[in-house]
Amino acid sequence: MNSNETHFCTVCHSTMKPKKKYKGSFATEIVVWLVCLLLAPFTFGISLLIAIFFSASRQFSKSLVCSVCDSLNIVPKGSPAARSYLDKTNLSTN
Repeated sequence: MNSNETHFCTVCHSTMKPKKKYKGSFATEIVVWLVCLLLAPFTFGISLLIAIFFSASRQFSKSLVCSVCDSLNIVPKGSPAARSYLDKTNLSTN
């Protein structure tokens, strides 16, 4: 096991370093920004607040997911759930 493997996935049973996943899509964020920039002169800049709020909400809604199967069901590698499975399969948690 690699020392970068800090979490255990309860779905695919892999040990891995999780990745960050943002809710929503980047393409949608770009479209929102383009529309808001086009409307800015007509809304006295208020539409830009919508774009800023949308971008901020995406940044604050990120979560850690399994880098193998994209599952949200990950636990620290040293947790009881991970140790129980790793002990049954004779894999080390270190």
